[in-house]
Amino acid sequence: QLGGPGTKALFQSTHLGLLERLDLSANYLGTPTMLAIAESSQLTNLRELNLEANHIDDAGAVALLTSPRLASVRVFRLAGNP
Repeated sequence: QLGGPGTKALFQSTHLGLLERLDLSANYLGTPTMLAIAESSQLTNLRELNLEANHIDDAGAVALLTSPRLASVRVFRLAGNP
Protein backbone atom coordinates (compact mmCIF):
# COMPACT_ATOMS: atom_id res chain seq x y z
CA GLN A 1 0.00 0.00 0.00
CA LEU A 2 1.36 3.39 -1.00
CA GLY A 3 0.79 6.69 0.70
CA GLY A 4 2.37 9.12 3.11
CA PRO A 5 5.28 11.49 2.69
CA GLY A 6 7.52 9.06 0.83
CA THR A 7 5.13 8.80 -2.10
CA LYS A 8 6.26 12.00 -3.80
CA ALA A 9 9.90 10.95 -3.45
CA LEU A 10 9.09 7.54 -4.92
CA PHE A 11 7.61 9.05 -8.08
CA GLN A 12 10.66 11.28 -8.54
CA SER A 13 13.01 8.30 -8.61
CA THR A 14 15.20 8.16 -11.71
CA HIS A 15 14.62 4.39 -11.79
CA LEU A 16 11.16 5.04 -13.25
CA GLY A 17 12.48 6.60 -16.46
CA LEU A 18 12.15 3.48 -18.63
CA LEU A 19 8.84 2.32 -17.21
CA GLU A 20 6.13 1.89 -19.86
CA ARG A 21 3.38 0.23 -17.82
CA LEU A 22 2.44 0.85 -14.21
CA ASP A 23 -0.25 -1.10 -12.36
CA LEU A 24 -1.21 0.37 -8.99
CA SER A 25 -4.73 -1.04 -8.91
CA ALA A 26 -6.44 -1.80 -5.59
CA ASN A 27 -3.95 0.08 -3.42
CA TYR A 28 -6.36 2.53 -1.72
CA LEU A 29 -4.51 5.48 -3.19
CA GLY A 30 -6.02 8.92 -2.90
CA THR A 31 -5.61 12.42 -4.26
CA PRO A 32 -2.15 13.11 -2.75
CA THR A 33 -0.72 10.09 -4.56
CA MET A 34 -2.43 11.09 -7.81
CA LEU A 35 -0.86 14.54 -7.53
CA ALA A 36 2.56 12.97 -6.96
CA ILE A 37 2.12 10.83 -10.08
CA ALA A 38 0.85 13.79 -12.12
CA GLU A 39 3.83 15.92 -11.05
CA SER A 40 6.46 13.24 -11.66
CA SER A 41 9.16 14.21 -14.12
CA GLN A 42 10.28 10.58 -14.31
CA LEU A 43 7.27 8.93 -15.97
CA THR A 44 7.81 10.39 -19.44
CA ASN A 45 7.94 6.95 -21.13
CA LEU A 46 4.80 5.67 -19.44
CA ARG A 47 2.20 4.38 -21.92
CA GLU A 48 -0.29 2.61 -19.67
CA LEU A 49 -1.40 3.52 -16.14
CA ASN A 50 -3.76 1.25 -14.21
CA LEU A 51 -5.29 2.91 -11.17
CA GLU A 52 -8.50 0.87 -10.93
CA ALA A 53 -10.14 0.32 -7.53
CA ASN A 54 -8.44 3.10 -5.60
CA HIS A 55 -9.91 6.18 -3.90
CA ILE A 56 -9.41 8.66 -6.71
CA ASP A 57 -11.75 11.64 -6.57
CA ASP A 58 -12.45 14.19 -9.30
CA ALA A 59 -9.45 16.34 -8.34
CA GLY A 60 -7.09 13.37 -8.59
CA ALA A 61 -8.52 12.26 -11.93
CA VAL A 62 -8.29 15.76 -13.40
CA ALA A 63 -4.68 16.10 -12.22
CA LEU A 64 -3.75 12.85 -13.96
CA LEU A 65 -5.63 13.44 -17.18
CA THR A 66 -4.41 17.01 -17.66
CA SER A 67 -0.81 16.54 -16.58
CA PRO A 68 1.65 17.50 -19.34
CA ARG A 69 4.13 15.11 -17.71
CA LEU A 70 1.81 12.19 -18.49
CA ALA A 71 1.23 13.17 -22.12
CA SER A 72 2.74 9.89 -23.32
CA VAL A 73 0.11 7.81 -21.48
CA ARG A 74 -2.33 6.33 -23.98
CA VAL A 75 -4.28 4.06 -21.62
CA PHE A 76 -5.62 5.26 -18.27
CA ARG A 77 -7.55 2.62 -16.33
CA LEU A 78 -9.65 4.35 -13.68
CA ALA A 79 -12.67 2.03 -13.21
CA GLY A 80 -13.89 1.37 -9.68
CA ASN A 81 -13.10 4.79 -8.23
CA PRO A 82 -15.68 7.06 -6.59
